[in-house]
Amino acid sequence: MKKKASSKSKIDKQTPKNGNLAAKLRELRLAHGYKQADIAAAIEIKQGTYSNYEIGKRTPGTVIIYRIANFYGMPADDLLKMCIPLDDEIFYDAPEPSDTYGDQTAFIRFINSKSTPALSRDDKELLFYFSRLTLTGKRSVIDYAAFIRSREK
Repeated sequence: MKKKASSKSKIDKQTPKNGNLAAKLRELRLAHGYKQADIAAAIEIKQGTYSNYEIGKRTPGTVIIYRIANFYGMPADDLLKMCIPLDDEIFYDAPEPSDTYGDQTAFIRFINSKSTPALSRDDKELLFYFSRLTLTGKRSVIDYAAFIRSREK
């Protein structure tokens, strides 16, 4: 008797299971030295919800996956495909936890803000840091930007 062919496609077999996503979220967090509460605050969810993502009890929706990927500075596609090889010798460009964590959280919220949708990520980053300068610092940045612009012509 012949075996019945599997109804699952090759793509279905390659699709990561929630457990893989949960393991990857935990692996990324630990590799960067964050606490669950740090990431939860940065992506604007409760720590318990984030914990459920890491243990595979819940699966994050698309908005949360995007925010998590953005937090680590990677495309959401990379996070979903589990194609990030973690190696202690590699720096992954995620912000380091520091005393300025509140600034980092504010920065992530500003970048993800819907109040400035027409601006690029670079424009938002510039505005975020510019808005925190003193008047003297702002004047210096404006003068320097004008100088660079004049050399680009």
